[in-house]
Amino acid sequence: MRLADDQTMPVEDIDHVTAGSRTPKVPYGHPDLLVRRAGTLRITAEADVQPWIEIRLGRRSPQPIAARLGITVDALRMRLARADERLARAVADGSLTEIASTETVERTRLRPSVGPASAPAGPAAGAARPRRADSR
Repeated sequence: MRLADDQTMPVEDIDHVTAGSRTPKVPYGHPDLLVRRAGTLRITAEADVQPWIEIRLGRRSPQPIAARLGITVDALRMRLARADERLARAVADGSLTEIASTETVERTRLRPSVGPASAPAGPAAGAARPRRADSR
């Protein structure tokens, strides 16, 4: 490092830094790339990626996008809310940072399908509840 009065001072760990440009870390910090990556890794449904980008990042109205998809605006909002939760969880646990290993990609591809038609976890609506042994 060169000081203002033309003196030099040795600095540790500078040898590994090269002058000039460097490749930025994936996914380069762009939210649309993070969302596309989440779709590729099946963290969110691939069908929800473009609507999420258009509405959340592009600030477009959900009505024409819902009409294009053939669903109600409420259904689109619910899908995007689920995608928001999944994206937040993936960012928090580091699933969308750095380069995904082949094992990570395979593991996420083997997950149960995440999609607009997937049913929520838990008992199905109207399903019979098991009876307790002591009840009649």
